[in-house]
Amino acid sequence: QWGGRPCIINGEEPRLNSIKEERECPAELKQTQLITETEEAQQQQQEEQEVLQQGRRELQQDIQEKQQQQQQQQQQQEEQQQTT
Repeated sequence: QWGGRPCIINGEEPRLNSIKEERECPAELKQTQLITETEEAQQQQQEEQEVLQQGRRELQQDIQEKQQQQQQQQQQQEEQQQTT
């Protein structure tokens, strides 16, 4: 509707989602758009890094636990060898 009358172009009513025109981002918003994109990228990078660090910590713990288990097994084997 346009001023109470249906808006008709080329005999049909235009739908907003059929508008294909890409408009350039206005200059005064360009800077904020860049900053926002940069912040989002940094945020994502930070989250990925935290996930990686978490994984690294878990791996380190696994390795330490395995080493402790091996040491205990070695000690047990040595003790068994000593008693025989």
